[in-house]
Amino acid sequence: MKDETHGYCKDDRSKANGPTTASITGNRDVYADNNQELTLTCEPGTVRPGATYTWRKNSVKINGETQKTLTFTPTSTDNMAVISCVASNSQYPDITATGSATLNVYYSPTPPVVAGYNPPSFISEGDPLTLRCTVQDANPTPTLRWTGCSGMDADTNTPGTVGKSRTMASVQRVSNMATCSCIAEQTANNNWSARAAVNITVHFGPDSLSLAANDTNMVEFDHVSFTCSSTESNPKVNFTWHKNGGTESVGTVPVYSTTGRQNGGTFTEQTWIRQVSRNDRTLSCTTQNNRGLEVKKTMDLDIKYTPIKGPVITRYVNGSVKSEKTPIEQLQIKCTQSGGNPLPDMTLVCPSSTPATSKSASKATASATVSVQRNINNKKCTCTSTQTGTGWKQEASIMFVVHFGPDSLSLTVNSNTLVAGDTVVFTCTSEISNPPTSLAWLKNNTVISNTMPQVDTPGMYGGKTTTQKWSMQLSRDDDKKVIKCQTTNTLGPVSKTMDLDVEYGVYGTAVSLSPQETSEGVMRAHSGSYECRTQNKHNVETVPVDITVKYPPNVSVTYSNATENAAEVVITCFSSRNN
Repeated sequence: MKDETHGYCKDDRSKANGPTTASITGNRDVYADNNQELTLTCEPGTVRPGATYTWRKNSVKINGETQKTLTFTPTSTDNMAVISCVASNSQYPDITATGSATLNVYYSPTPPVVAGYNPPSFISEGDPLTLRCTVQDANPTPTLRWTGCSGMDADTNTPGTVGKSRTMASVQRVSNMATCSCIAEQTANNNWSARAAVNITVHFGPDSLSLAANDTNMVEFDHVSFTCSSTESNPKVNFTWHKNGGTESVGTVPVYSTTGRQNGGTFTEQTWIRQVSRNDRTLSCTTQNNRGLEVKKTMDLDIKYTPIKGPVITRYVNGSVKSEKTPIEQLQIKCTQSGGNPLPDMTLVCPSSTPATSKSASKATASATVSVQRNINNKKCTCTSTQTGTGWKQEASIMFVVHFGPDSLSLTVNSNTLVAGDTVVFTCTSEISNPPTSLAWLKNNTVISNTMPQVDTPGMYGGKTTTQKWSMQLSRDDDKKVIKCQTTNTLGPVSKTMDLDVEYGVYGTAVSLSPQETSEGVMRAHSGSYECRTQNKHNVETVPVDITVKYPPNVSVTYSNATENAAEVVITCFSSRNN
């Protein structure tokens, strides 16, 4: 009987032989990821009649596979599997030959897994971080590499698995928003690669704050914008504001702005617009970083504010009366300004003086020495306070009132020649005085009533000259009288006198005779009527005089017998006519 398959007769045993060897041919490398089909051929060498085949995998018979070729699609579990074929024939069933081949199945691993950090959680700056990348069940064993892991230490192998880890002893903000990728690669497996990535979120607080104002010249009641700016932080910060060391709410919705990113964080600003007052000494903005540590910035405020009141002048009451006297009185004028920021500058201007100024922490002072003399009457001391930066300016002033009397008077009459019977006008004028003086008139120290008005005329130093006239009719009795004009000023009387030389006509001419009847030069022949005439330029006056010259008679004596030792003498007396 002929075997149609092998071309020989089954019963032709003389020509039959069993397989002596067997081998498997075909590509043993296969890519499971591509579902690549694998065909293996069993080559038994020379065998008669034709061989029969049994295929085994890992010594386990593959049912239904009896052909010379084996075609199947390997999977990853077939890697390193031993495929064998057993060749035999019917003539020599006890003779078999076996060939085997070990499969090399390329397959990719499970995707890499990164452990150690689980987004969207975050890690705080300064904390340690270890990332582990693992892959399993792959042929060939993949290579692992990291990329994008800024700031992390070098790779280390992860024991017990295909993997590597990277460690960061202290996470820094530079790693924020970093994508740390683990890449698994199989060059022999059609350059297969896969990656696992983790996005790292690092929370970090600002290192510092800055605090600025939009106005360096802050004046009370101004609305000033204060801007607190943080350095980069993640997440952005909230601010708390403090005034004078206390906590004060901003009172309005905060205004945030992001000015840029560097490490994936936010530069945060908050602007607080507030009306400043003189009680504002410090302003602080505060936030906390991720470690709960306070970050604070404080600004010392220099709020300019005006004084509550203006300058005050002391040591002289405005308008009070001072009197000019000897020795000259010295007034110590002082002007003081308290309060305000900055403390105002002071200017003190007083008549005939050079002021001095000084400042302490809370008070400005200006002083001046003023001599009480008539030249300061109605003059002012003006103290001016001027504040830089606010435009505030106020003045205080005092007006001096100095009483001074006239130094002298003048007394004149309107006629060069005083003649009895004439009416003349006397004029008394005082030098300047304050207040105006009153004038009194006296004649021989007897007060004269004068109804004529006094006229005050403004003069120097705010004083006045006073003039009064007095009219009188002269009589001869006024000759040699003294007219006096005097002041009644409170600083003491000043007077002026005029001696009157009143001319008048001759009057009351009288003639008197000596009672002696005989006087030298008068003779009896002088008896008779005479006229006595007196005159001056004003008149002539005649007085008649009758003169009777009395004289004794002439007496003569005669005698007779006037001899020595005469017994008798006769004396005879004769007289002439007498008057």
